[in-house]
Amino acid sequence: MKIKEKKQFFKKTVYLNIILSLLFILINSCRTSIVMTETPSPPQEKTVKAPRKVTKQKSNNSKLESETSPEKPYPIHKRIKTTFFYIGEKDIYKSGVIDNGSSAWTEDWVKAYGGIDFPDKRDGYFPAGFIPKENPFYFALPYNDVTNHGHKESVKSIPILKKWKALEDSKGSDDFVSYCKNKWIKINYRGKVCYAQWEDVGPFETDDVNYVFGNARPKNKKNGGVGLDISPACFKYLGMKDNDYTDWQFVDFKDVPDGPWLKCITISNPKW
Repeated sequence: MKIKEKKQFFKKTVYLNIILSLLFILINSCRTSIVMTETPSPPQEKTVKAPRKVTKQKSNNSKLESETSPEKPYPIHKRIKTTFFYIGEKDIYKSGVIDNGSSAWTEDWVKAYGGIDFPDKRDGYFPAGFIPKENPFYFALPYNDVTNHGHKESVKSIPILKKWKALEDSKGSDDFVSYCKNKWIKINYRGKVCYAQWEDVGPFETDDVNYVFGNARPKNKKNGGVGLDISPACFKYLGMKDNDYTDWQFVDFKDVPDGPWLKCITISNPKW
């Protein structure tokens, strides 16, 4: 090869190497750019939503709420010595004269009832010989909420009486009422249950609030500590043959089931 040709070949080789170097640099530069653009971004933190607080809206139907809301139940009075009495009863016992011609709330109880409620003259659970004007299923407990001067102060402090007072006051009547008269109890005797209305006060006591509205035993110690008097209809329905022990509890009228005690309901106010 001639010297001139060698120089030309060398020069071409140098130029080719320069071009290849530039291409190599250019290719690497593009690859780096591609890698940088494809680099994944750091993972984003997941946003956890706080649980939504559900607020129950109050119903506008206050009557429905009051009827369905649970209430503190009336206390159950267990193993209470129970005797029977009747409207128009007159007799003499060691404890004194028994005269049920009048009640604590009705001066002429026999007239208001329609006759004497003889225990041995019955037409089923009802008295024989006349149709009673008031409920034959009645009872007496040793507390009276009224005096000659009006209602007792205990009416304002005893929760059960405050509830009954609010109920009676809501009726808007101008008549003087007893908050106890005509109220209902459930009586249980050996599994047999009847319902009756409060129509007299006794036996023997008239202000035994701790027993009648609480959990105390009857204050009375006479006649075996009797704490409840019931009518002949109650006595017969329960199958009682003699004075014995029963359990009893106040109930609201809405909780009184169907039975003979609903055939004639007493609604009268005190009559003196």
